[in-house]
Amino acid sequence: MNAAAATFLAVWTAVLSDAAPAQAKDTAAWAPLDDAAVVRGRETATRFALADTVEVSVEVSAALSPANRTAIAAAEEALRKAPGVRRVRGPAPVLPAGGPGEGAGPDSGATTGLDGDAWLLPAGGRAVRFLVEGTNLASARKPITEAIRASGLPLAHADAVRSAGAPLWHRPRGRPLGWPGILVIGVWAFAAAAIGTRLMGSGRLLGWRGSLLVAAAGGVGAAGLFAAVEVDSVRTAAFQAAVVAAGLAAAGGVAVAAGRRSAALAVTRRAPMIAGVATLAMAAAVALQSRIAFRSDEGSKTSFLYVDVRADMSDPLVLRELRRLTDYLRTLPGVAQATSVADGGPGADMLKTADGREGLVLIRLDHDVVAHGRETLRRLDTYLEAELRGALLSVRVADPNLPAVTRTIAKGILAADARERIERLCARHGRRLTEEEVLGIDRVAKQAAFVPTADPAKLKAETEVEARALIAGFTSAGKGAGAASTPAGEAKFLTAVVKLNGDSTVDDARRALAAHSPSLADGDLQSAARDLHARLAEIRRRHAAEINVSEMLFAANVPVDGPLAPAVRQATLEAMADVTGVPVDPATPGAVRIDAMAVGGAAHDRALAGALGDGARRGAVLALGAVALILFMAGGVRGLMWVPLAVLPLVVIVLGAALTGRAASMADLVTAAAALTFGATLAAAAAARWRAVTQPAAGSGA
Repeated sequence: MNAAAATFLAVWTAVLSDAAPAQAKDTAAWAPLDDAAVVRGRETATRFALADTVEVSVEVSAALSPANRTAIAAAEEALRKAPGVRRVRGPAPVLPAGGPGEGAGPDSGATTGLDGDAWLLPAGGRAVRFLVEGTNLASARKPITEAIRASGLPLAHADAVRSAGAPLWHRPRGRPLGWPGILVIGVWAFAAAAIGTRLMGSGRLLGWRGSLLVAAAGGVGAAGLFAAVEVDSVRTAAFQAAVVAAGLAAAGGVAVAAGRRSAALAVTRRAPMIAGVATLAMAAAVALQSRIAFRSDEGSKTSFLYVDVRADMSDPLVLRELRRLTDYLRTLPGVAQATSVADGGPGADMLKTADGREGLVLIRLDHDVVAHGRETLRRLDTYLEAELRGALLSVRVADPNLPAVTRTIAKGILAADARERIERLCARHGRRLTEEEVLGIDRVAKQAAFVPTADPAKLKAETEVEARALIAGFTSAGKGAGAASTPAGEAKFLTAVVKLNGDSTVDDARRALAAHSPSLADGDLQSAARDLHARLAEIRRRHAAEINVSEMLFAANVPVDGPLAPAVRQATLEAMADVTGVPVDPATPGAVRIDAMAVGGAAHDRALAGALGDGARRGAVLALGAVALILFMAGGVRGLMWVPLAVLPLVVIVLGAALTGRAASMADLVTAAAALTFGATLAAAAAARWRAVTQPAAGSGA
């Protein structure tokens, strides 16, 4: 007996002394490893070195002033010398060299043309960010801060180093079920065993058989809700909780002094009534348990969420779709920043792989990152499923060989995208558009996509200038211009050129040239026709752009020199693009495919929450069966009347969660496990003690 006790004590001590599992160092330690978002997230974190990188954010007075440009480079060099640092990436390599008169004003950052959501250089040049990659950077925050302060970078104020190591990728802070939670469950097992033994008191103890059954009930109750969760670290914690609860349950039964025999009879007489009430409550809990949602918050305790995009990052169609996505994300509450390689600016190249086949959309959350992370992920999933164009077929809208319906659809997409982007830009900047402004934006977007707008007089004059320049080029090259070299011939030639419109082809330009310059060789004629066609297209585009941009700024009521004007101009010009993507089936030959998935801490939390919900429900069923078996072994057939009592505390917890509608967290599951442990241990102690009272020989042990 002493040897067995020593062995049990050694195992229990080893379990208790076990530190946080090595899995906790893995960013996916708290998530089911077969979940698609978790698998994709681990690959993304490895490919972009996110798990070993922190962001250092510093507020400065004017990042783009000549002095600060030099100081930024010095700060990067100082950070490279900090302990544990392998690599530092900052905006210095992409900033122009400082010089006299450059960026002298305090608002110089606002006139650089850099995107307002550039990763390493936020809007206005009031802050600068560095990405520091290395090992054990959590302990290097003080050296990082000291390196920034010693670099000579002019800080805006004393607390300008806002973040000396914000991790780009979440990392679990410990095991999902920590020792405090395990010990809470164990204490309830001890209390339940003590109460059960005392309540069913007599002059006898439980005996070794009864003590083992009480310990088994405590272990089953502690591990039941977690053991079926398909996450290795959760199962490890379930085993540890089972050992602790079993040990404390056994100790609780032994430690209590014997009570009175009459108590056993009183409780036994009330057992049918207790069992009936508990059975009704259990039926209600089974009916309502589907209402309970589960949540996990640990992985969301980071300011970043990502969209991993697998596509050709140099394809204009892909970049346009990325801009659509970031425009949408910037309108969401709680999103402080959304940027991708499509936005350009310092740090953009860090958001794509070296081969350009994969990119990231970085999402920076604001303030309440846990709540915002869950909500942003929910909306992002909806967008990726319903609005992202996962397969696009490139269509040249001016190609006369395409069916008119196809060209119309393509132009409609250009117009709709331009309208959508301008509306989202205005929403992001707090501009509430009136109904009249929305209609105006829609009208100009369609005009830009469908109508070749121009000032006829200006277009005619510039077209004639280009045509004369072409004739002059022939003459200077000694090739002659034929009929076009005479005043009458030149007039006819200019008239023919002016008649060429946006639907004209290179062949149309060739015929106009051939009619008035018959002496040109075929090769020269074809080359001149391509040149003329390109020149005229550029003229028409430039004139239309001036008109459309001006009308769009007026329709949206955006000041010409305001912060929104550059983005509105770009969106309007995109409506006039020569090429767009038409959504098609992914199996369509030649389609540009875009595979996007949300990854990061919030995605891991969602996976863990799903695993917790499924596992807890399966575990509760299995635990109920195991507890029933233990009670049968403890008290025979009459021991089964304690089954409703065993699950009654858990039933109360389940009913409370189902009726309040609050999502259950890991802490709530610990409470539920403690309730199940208490009920199961109490019922086992009562059943075993009742058997010891009524059947002394059976309860005396070996």
